[in-house]
Amino acid sequence: MTMSNAATAESFGVRLKRKVLNAETKLFEWRPCSCTIVARDGKLLLQLQTPSQDEDSHSEQDNETETVTIDLATQLLNVMPKKNKARCDLEYYAPVATMSGQVLKEELMAPSATHCQQWIAQVRRVQQQAHQQRRPTSSASTRSGASPDAPLPSSRSELNDSRNSRAPNAAAVAFSVESTTTREPSPARRQVSCEMSRDLLHVAR
Repeated sequence: MTMSNAATAESFGVRLKRKVLNAETKLFEWRPCSCTIVARDGKLLLQLQTPSQDEDSHSEQDNETETVTIDLATQLLNVMPKKNKARCDLEYYAPVATMSGQVLKEELMAPSATHCQQWIAQVRRVQQQAHQQRRPTSSASTRSGASPDAPLPSSRSELNDSRNSRAPNAAAVAFSVESTTTREPSPARRQVSCEMSRDLLHVAR
């Protein structure tokens, strides 16, 4: 991410209103919310800062600010307008630290429909930059990893190859046995041959 993009992201912030639940009355109410996109540690983050009570309150406890930080590359799912065009829903994953995978939702309201549309468009553009910023890392890891090899032969093809390799050997063995059987004289022939040898020896004497 270039310095110009980081400066642009850090300088972008709008004042909206966020729908929150009042812990005392158990009713929803609209509170001022500062929505700022910041660049930090190579990440693009959306920060929603909402005071716990009305800004008119002078108590230190009441003036505590609630901050919601959303990673635009890994947490933000969608930002979409509602039927009332001045309002929008922000859907995002819970922080990775919780390991819950829970999807959370924030409802925000802009001064007008035009302001809301402009803010949605800006968030989507920065989210796209955040995804592009992460792509070189993923592609580099792919290049550094093992390249895909050619597919290995299936077990059926290996079985066929082994059968084909054994077939000539089996034929050669069969031929060798047959040749040995053919060359070996039968017992009857050996007996006749012995008798003829004895007769010839007797005549010679």
